[in-house]
Amino acid sequence: MVAQSTTKYEFTTIIIVVNQALWLRKVLVDLNMKQERCTKVSVDNEIAISISNNLIFHGKSTHFSIILLFLREMRKEGTFGLIYNKSKLQLANIFTKLLPRSKLEFLRKKIGVYNNKSKMAC
Repeated sequence: MVAQSTTKYEFTTIIIVVNQALWLRKVLVDLNMKQERCTKVSVDNEIAISISNNLIFHGKSTHFSIILLFLREMRKEGTFGLIYNKSKLQLANIFTKLLPRSKLEFLRKKIGVYNNKSKMAC
């Protein structure tokens, strides 16, 4: 039951991200900057990616089948793709979690915000 509700939560979060990205893509079209390539959405749940890619799981997930159909349609169109990204490497962690200094500096480098000084400014 817990795994089922966790997966449902993951899909709800993915749909929120995809809807925001769809809105941003439409804004880019209005600015004559149409995005031709697929938007990659990083997910830290391999089960959610497997269910969205594999129709066999559909019978076990009927309680959120509309979400699955939407994600599968977006994937078929080539608009969005789900990629696995370990939770430790999620760039959003820098904004949402209290991190040890080493992890904070690692993520700051990944997003391109890094102070070259050996000590961080307070």
